[in-house]
Amino acid sequence: MKILGAGLSKTGTTSLARALGILGYETLHCDQQRLNDIIYGVDNDPNFRLYDDVDAVTDLPTAYFYRELVDAYPDLLVILTVRPEDAWWRSVGHHFNRAHPVTDPVRDTFRWRLRNLAYGSPVAHEFLFRKRFREHNEAVIGTVDPERLLVLDITTGDGWEKLCGFLREPIPGIEFPHENKTMGTPSS
Repeated sequence: MKILGAGLSKTGTTSLARALGILGYETLHCDQQRLNDIIYGVDNDPNFRLYDDVDAVTDLPTAYFYRELVDAYPDLLVILTVRPEDAWWRSVGHHFNRAHPVTDPVRDTFRWRLRNLAYGSPVAHEFLFRKRFREHNEAVIGTVDPERLLVLDITTGDGWEKLCGFLREPIPGIEFPHENKTMGTPSS
């Protein structure tokens, strides 16, 4: 793995995954398998070198485990997708509570556990989610070496120029992808 998308859900992670794919990086978005032993509490001594076969990973659960992945991959570049907090809350609240609610911990164990782990609740609660959003972004910015970190806000216009400059890649001749637009702005 060369690139970690450390942004939380609904910050442009799908757009980032698509952009990395356009640049030729084999990208795994929202991995629902490789970290399950950790998420389910089965592996108490995990090896985070689970992504040697891909170039990049984005979204949860890998964004939650960014520290462990940075340690496991010493040359890893980290891209923290962000967006204005109020817009993020509207998008994530809608996504988690209306579009993709998790109401049964048995039927949807993975998402139930993952949301509890990352946000403290499988249901989007405004105070708790906003707190986790701020803490996560501040922690990534405060712990990742600034030379290895790009903060990217796709919703306010960051795109190819900033991303390709960071990755030292030529800018493609196509528009930057804006996937999963909800509530009027690119959201995941």
